[in-house]
Amino acid sequence: HLDLNKPIYAKTSSYGHFGRKAGRDGSFSWEKTDLGKALKDALAEAPAEAVAA
Repeated sequence: HLDLNKPIYAKTSSYGHFGRKAGRDGSFSWEKTDLGKALKDALAEAPAEAVAA
């Protein structure tokens, strides 16, 4: 999903790499929040002992 095998990470070598918008070319894919709600919902449904582990 993150396409980490693309040679797009040279952009991170200047001015840091957090807080940038995800590019259409896959750059800064870790800044995407499209799966945030799905992750939150999955954690809400998981048993407490599974989340704490």
